[in-house]
Amino acid sequence: MKLTFRGQSRVVYVHEHPVTPGSYGRGRSGAPIEWSSATMARGRVKGLGLSGDFRIEFQFDEAELRNWLEKYIEEYPANGLKLVSEMQTKAIIRLSESGEDAAAPE
Repeated sequence: MKLTFRGQSRVVYVHEHPVTPGSYGRGRSGAPIEWSSATMARGRVKGLGLSGDFRIEFQFDEAELRNWLEKYIEEYPANGLKLVSEMQTKAIIRLSESGEDAAAPE
């Protein structure tokens, strides 16, 4: 996961900070974020020294999204099945409209 901070009223510097999974010193750098519940993940950001108002951009990789979906389904299986079914329908419609295989970027 990567966090990008941009000043709310003006952008002087764009601050990009990788998030290391885990808390209290656990977790390895470069590993995907793991979710501790369906709605919460923990991580650490090193060297962060900001003040003021910022907009935050969250960038997840595929493994982190998979980790979230697995945890969500584990905690809420009925809602997870409904969500996956809805997303599968949307993916089929998108693929049929585009007429090509829209694989995820690598």
